[in-house]
Amino acid sequence: MANSYGISTALAQLVLEAVLNNVALSFSTVCAQLHAGGSPGTAGTSNPAAETNRLQVNMSTANAAAQLSGAGPSWTIVATQGEDISALSLWSGFETDPNAVFMFSLPIIPNVQVAYGDTVSLTTLLLAATGLAS
Repeated sequence: MANSYGISTALAQLVLEAVLNNVALSFSTVCAQLHAGGSPGTAGTSNPAAETNRLQVNMSTANAAAQLSGAGPSWTIVATQGEDISALSLWSGFETDPNAVFMFSLPIIPNVQVAYGDTVSLTTLLLAATGLAS
């Protein structure tokens, strides 16, 4: 299966509902999850890293883009054989929230090879929309 990244079907449906039916759309929490060895898939649940915690990220918006605001989250690698961190998924809640919505998946370029006990920190995250009407 080819790797695929981008906006999730669930988020696309929520955006359409907001635009076409004037329904409010906001998320009080945005969390990131690491993935190893491939993309998160269409549901955001494929190829999870051994460290499965979703950690909160703070975002700011400006000029048709959203970017990381403040210090990003850090994960301590728990995979005893190490991992190849290849992707990130963004969610509307923590892993314990059954109502969390998978929003986006993004490749990590280049992949990050990690060993047990390493710390992976998210220092840059920029979501930009292109081709917007002005």
